[in-house]
Amino acid sequence: MLLGLAAIGTLAVASSFSVATYAQSVLDGKMNVVMTEAAPPKELEGKETVADASKQQNAQAESQIVFPTAMSKEQAEPFIKAATEAFKARKIELPQHGYWISSKYIDNESKDVQIDWYPNSFDGIGPMNDIEGKVYFVYFTKADLQKGTGEIQTVRVIEQGGMPTAASSAN
Repeated sequence: MLLGLAAIGTLAVASSFSVATYAQSVLDGKMNVVMTEAAPPKELEGKETVADASKQQNAQAESQIVFPTAMSKEQAEPFIKAATEAFKARKIELPQHGYWISSKYIDNESKDVQIDWYPNSFDGIGPMNDIEGKVYFVYFTKADLQKGTGEIQTVRVIEQGGMPTAASSAN
């Protein structure tokens, strides 16, 4: 038994010395050698990168997520008026009390504006499917905040409990 352990130990020590010795001999053989390339690589091309950099930045900008920003009262007024008229045209009466209005601008390709009426019981933070009462939505595209114009794409009223949940929206 003792003889077997001694043999294994000797083999382990010998193998580590042989690997270390081999590695050192490779390094010693290359000690005074300087590696160079005789010619530049064939795939090396001289070109300007300024034009390519701006194209890459534009491509990255198109794929970035754009978050909505709150609109000022002055910016929102014409859109709120247009949204109110859109509900009237559909014979939907907006509540005069107990609601607050959210106005958001999304600076994406289609320049979107979203005007929403939420019940005062909703603080804008919690899950939307827990809202008590109705929620009124109007969505504009091609919005111009300076002129107060845009194209209405969606006019929608969602009843209490009618908001999609994460599980149902994925189906």
